[in-house]
Amino acid sequence: MRRPEPHRPSSAVVCGIGAALPPRTVSNADLAAELGTDDAWIRTRTGIAHRHIAGTDATTEDLAARAAVHALESADTREAGALVLATATPDHQLPATAPAVAARLGLTAIPAFDVAAACTGFLYALATAAGFIAGGTADTVLVIGADRISHLLDPGDRTTRPIFGDGAGAVLLRRGSTGEPGALGPFVLGSDGTHHGLLKAPHGGHLRMDGPALFRHAVDRMRSASQDAVQAAG
Repeated sequence: MRRPEPHRPSSAVVCGIGAALPPRTVSNADLAAELGTDDAWIRTRTGIAHRHIAGTDATTEDLAARAAVHALESADTREAGALVLATATPDHQLPATAPAVAARLGLTAIPAFDVAAACTGFLYALATAAGFIAGGTADTVLVIGADRISHLLDPGDRTTRPIFGDGAGAVLLRRGSTGEPGALGPFVLGSDGTHHGLLKAPHGGHLRMDGPALFRHAVDRMRSASQDAVQAAG
């Protein structure tokens, strides 16, 4: 008699990837004239040489949809069973931007929703999508991260303008087997609301950041999260 095959838990596997950037770029030299800084100061602190900036007529939906199209083309499909959009800059307070993106892709009957978790949004969206697949809610999930941070920035703020730009990235996940190429491994997530004021954009106001304090906290937490993820993955 043949022995039964061992049960392999289903896993979310990356099968398509895409990105979208606005055509306009702003270089460090462009900012130097406005902010009284220079290219070397920006590069040594951020590693950034230029950033892409969306025009006033561009939307988060536009960027997200373009990235999603490329991800679907990369996977050679036009279908997805669900759509999760990570964004801190939705086009409206409500409704969510994700259903509009899904509609532009011709995916009008699928679950689609936004995740608002700022810099960690894409990780939370990936974990959510992986849960959809593991739980049998969907066999494929389109995960998008898209933001137009530039419209939140104070034009005269030298602590934020060099760092932030606009763009979108997307992946298509499918149901697969743990351990195969492209399979997502363990997630390590967390939060600490006691530091919520380090990076903040109030309704109707500009984004403000305590850069040095945020940097110290982020490095410490990302180090420990990375170590925990490596340990969990064996």
